[in-house]
Amino acid sequence: MPELNCNETSQFEPIKVTLGDEAYVVPEVTEDMLSEVDKIAKEEDSGMSTPRRLLAVMLGVDAEALKKYDSRHVSFACRFVQTAIIEQSGGSVAKKSDAAASE
Repeated sequence: MPELNCNETSQFEPIKVTLGDEAYVVPEVTEDMLSEVDKIAKEEDSGMSTPRRLLAVMLGVDAEALKKYDSRHVSFACRFVQTAIIEQSGGSVAKKSDAAASE
């Protein structure tokens, strides 16, 4: 019989990100964290600081701490964490090339 015990963290791989010399691990993925991510993503004037702000929320750190990193690395890390959360939640992430192929 299939069994799922969500209290066993071994069933969910930690999401780890290394930027520069710092290693980060995404803390628990809570509804509050996801709500904050959604709020930031929906802001109309968020601009280029959006990935940094989103990643900071997902890593549980202050956005100022991420300013020292290359914006391209921060954007890539942000996308990586978002994809990992979706996949661990049982969702799937379609790649742009997959979407284009289905048209």
